[in-house]
Amino acid sequence: HAAEPLLHRGAAAPEPEALSGSFPGRTYDRVMSGDPAARSVAPVDAWEIFAFASDLAMLAALAVAGWTLKPSAPAGLIVVFALPGLTGLLWGTWLAPRARRRLTEPALTSARILLLVSSGALLLAVGQPHWAVVLTAAGVTIAIVLARRHR
Repeated sequence: HAAEPLLHRGAAAPEPEALSGSFPGRTYDRVMSGDPAARSVAPVDAWEIFAFASDLAMLAALAVAGWTLKPSAPAGLIVVFALPGLTGLLWGTWLAPRARRRLTEPALTSARILLLVSSGALLLAVGQPHWAVVLTAAGVTIAIVLARRHR
């Protein structure tokens, strides 16, 4: 079967004027007008990519630790999703680069290090000492390097 189109046959596409106000914080009008500056993206360096990879590894480590801690299959699934889910919610609220309520330094780095050390301690508690040391050491090092660069 062919993929279904986003609009059903016979439905009219929305007018650009109707879309311009539906994306708060976006530059829809500037992009549609052809403004090249509107399409530009801030450059991302290697340390920021490492930080993102470290954060993803932290979430994966929390899921593994949750699975290892599972008391039974249904409760285990809840823990597997709850640990990384709540951590991701905290990260998205206060630590993400585009978070509306992003913490300022030094609280930002302190919170990031606290999450990394906590996930490392949990990995250690479930019998994964090598992963605990590697992920915690790498994550904390990256957090410190980024904090020093953004002074």
